[in-house]
Amino acid sequence: MAGCARARMPAARDAAHRTVIYVILPKAPVEKLIREAGARRVSDGAAAELAEVLEKIGTDISVRALRLAKHAGRKTVTAADIKLAKP
Repeated sequence: MAGCARARMPAARDAAHRTVIYVILPKAPVEKLIREAGARRVSDGAAAELAEVLEKIGTDISVRALRLAKHAGRKTVTAADIKLAKP
């Protein structure tokens, strides 16, 4: 399928609410980020939580960058838009 986004993978279950939390980022690279910060051991929950936070931040920046591109009369989001959209 052209233009099809990568399927979201279930990362963790929220036992209190009996829901599945879906993330786009794979667990291994997120664990690697935590390990590079100095952790020797990383729980699945920690990796899932960081993935959620990173996705939220990335989505927020992407939305602002898209708004900037549209304001400039472009359909393409550029690296400059991302840089300007960062908090």
